Amino acid sequence: MKNIKRKLFLPALMFIFFSSSYAQDVPFVPTPYEVVEGMLELADVKGNDVVYDLGCGDGRIVVVAAKKYGVNGVGVDSSPERIKESNDNAKENGVTEKVKFYEQNLFETDLREASVVTIYLLSEVNIKLRPKLFQELKPGSRVVSNSFDMDEWEPEERKVVGQRNIYLWIIPENFSGNWIGTMSGTNSENVNLELSQKFQKVNGTLQIGDNKYKISDVSHDGKKLHFKAAGEGDKKNELRFEGELNGNEITFTVSSYDGKNINKQNITLERNPDSITALDPALQKTEAAGK
Repeated sequence: MKNIKRKLFLPALMFIFFSSSYAQDVPFVPTPYEVVEGMLELADVKGNDVVYDLGCGDGRIVVVAAKKYGVNGVGVDSSPERIKESNDNAKENGVTEKVKFYEQNLFETDLREASVVTIYLLSEVNIKLRPKLFQELKPGSRVVSNSFDMDEWEPEERKVVGQRNIYLWIIPENFSGNWIGTMSGTNSENVNLELSQKFQKVNGTLQIGDNKYKISDVSHDGKKLHFKAAGEGDKKNELRFEGELNGNEITFTVSSYDGKNINKQNITLERNPDSITALDPALQKTEAAGK
């Protein structure tokens, strides 16, 4: 009975302790080196990356990244003791010219230089950090978390290393907004493409002239966007759109099949900048409150 009570009491005590912690108060629990290696592999770190570790502890992730991949790195921690350990670690491994460590709150850290961000924080801290990641990181930047997820922002990949879950997210391009253009042909028709986006998931509607289309099978890779559009009512001809984002323009190759031949044409759509919405719902609420 005592063992049962102890098993129930310890997790409850840890939950209270971890829940009362925030950002700079997250307890220091070193990430095992096999997990460090797994996180950097999952992030697909390359020589031109800049790795930021938020809550860096003894600096091991940044140091391993610099030593193994030759990248520059930045570690942030609120504890002066941890920062000293990090600098000592960098010196011992001969990477002091490639890494820097700062004693500061991770929420006050400028992330715009980072292309890879690693974290081992609590779920509630991850969720609070999420809007900052979307605001400051460039599209294509990778975020890797040890053990804790990002709630409704689904990871691109999850991997188990040493009985730990590690998660990968990639900051997506923002395709949201109202896109307009003209479809060339015998009868030039106006095109109106409305795209909404939440995190990496894109949905939308399409109208060409008087014909409305349902969009399906939306996918994107970097700046490239692909989807199918099926006509409503009598218009059942499926269109395939393959385009590439360039600021507030997308040039699509549109393919259609008339029963005999595959027809292709190019079309450029322009986006109204005022129609762009934030990819994180938390930022959308902030924008709405500011209007």
